[in-house]
Amino acid sequence: MKRISILLVMALSIVLLSCQQSHKDYSILLPIKVDDKWGYMDTNGHIVIEAQFDDASNYFSEGLAIIKNKDKYGFVNTKGEIVFKPQFDVAENFANGVAYVGINDKYGYVNTKGKIVIPIQYEDIIGFSEGLSLVKLNGKYGYINTKGKIVIEPRFEDAHSFSEGLACVKINGKWGYINTKGKVVIQPQFEGEEDLIGYFQGPSAFSEGLACAIINGKWGYINTKGEIVIEPQFDWADIFSNGIALIWHDRNLGLINTKGDFVLYPCDFLNLEATDWFYLDFPEGFERIRIDNKIGYINTKGEIVIQPQFEDAWDFSAGIACAKINDKWGYINTKGEMLIQPQFDQASDFSEGLACVEINGKWGYINTQGEVVIQAQFEDAWNFSEGLACVLMNDKCGYINTKGEVVIPAQYDFADDFSEGFALTIINEKYGYINTQGNLISPQFKLNEPNVTAFLHSKRGKVLPWEYDSHWDTNESAGNIGNGFIQVHDKNDNYYYLNKEGKMISLKPKQK
Repeated sequence: MKRISILLVMALSIVLLSCQQSHKDYSILLPIKVDDKWGYMDTNGHIVIEAQFDDASNYFSEGLAIIKNKDKYGFVNTKGEIVFKPQFDVAENFANGVAYVGINDKYGYVNTKGKIVIPIQYEDIIGFSEGLSLVKLNGKYGYINTKGKIVIEPRFEDAHSFSEGLACVKINGKWGYINTKGKVVIQPQFEGEEDLIGYFQGPSAFSEGLACAIINGKWGYINTKGEIVIEPQFDWADIFSNGIALIWHDRNLGLINTKGDFVLYPCDFLNLEATDWFYLDFPEGFERIRIDNKIGYINTKGEIVIQPQFEDAWDFSAGIACAKINDKWGYINTKGEMLIQPQFDQASDFSEGLACVEINGKWGYINTQGEVVIQAQFEDAWNFSEGLACVLMNDKCGYINTKGEVVIPAQYDFADDFSEGFALTIINEKYGYINTQGNLISPQFKLNEPNVTAFLHSKRGKVLPWEYDSHWDTNESAGNIGNGFIQVHDKNDNYYYLNKEGKMISLKPKQK
């Protein structure tokens, strides 16, 4: 089920929206606005960092948060000490001890101790690979080590990161390869270009000892000596992974092995219809394919392990996949054996041991043995999350438990999955958050066009708020910021927080 989020109080420009989410730490301090300035308070409502910034990040990353003053970015630690005064035009969150920063279209890295570790002098910096980072200086590309020292002088027209000890570089309009000492080991001779969306079309990084190369408009493969080992014959080719590579041939996709032999002749890869067609991710070790309008599965070696036989089928989840035969849905295991015979009008993946299925126009739930454990009685139903599932009754959303008991009455025009104890709900064109007891935790705010950009939920057919055009207006709003807190912005332009019990955490007056 698609997650809906209300984006709040993150006016740190597009820079902050590209931050690395995996390093968030919400639990330390909460941003708070006082007299149009931002600071941080603890979960008891006590000011820890005085409100002094024009803007402040919602979270700390590796002990530091991005702050903004006079359109410049800096960093503050949890003690309120300014580690870097606002001076950067661009700043990203810390990851692995360093953060990417930029001044006047020049970029470098800083560490958590307040030191510049990679000089802010490069026109571009690509992340480290095999101990070297690609940089652009004075219009040319070269490489630096982790200490910031230039080890391969910028002299290339274009270049890519190292892989298996080699990097693809462009010299006089042709592509070749260098080693980590900067020596050309495969002479520039290959073609390369970018497609209409900016995706690089040309010699690839080495993977499993082979790299893609273009000669006379056709794709083939070379080894680390630059020898052609698979003749250029394809319209497009990808790098090898687990001994197979995806290629485009005869107006369709197929798989070849490292000898260039087809292990799977061109066919349809269903996951590529909804995602990046250059990439196969093999969920649980399987990919869906379509041959002669029937769906089956291949393994990571490109071998057909479940023959194409289904009218429709989904990816595997916990070793089980939905499959459709004779216009009815059932479930198969990874051997292609029917675990639950096709009998349902519609079906979903299992979640928390149950799957919602449609029987004669009504929805209920089955267990992994195919037994109906919650009778088909709902107009619509969704997967369980945190022990509760949203169901539709009389065109209203409510929640049931795994016994099928209605624990939160059907009263909402929209209700989302629970996450960290909260669920977004909409009633009478007002939205708010409830807890797992069905208690309204945040105030209800009106969906106020045109200040709210509408988002049509693809599955539930409701128009929902997606984000505010401006985070500086005085529109009322609320959003789940994670770790058990909801942030509320009221009509008086005040910000405060609510925990899962609905207890308000707001700024406490200073002790005199």
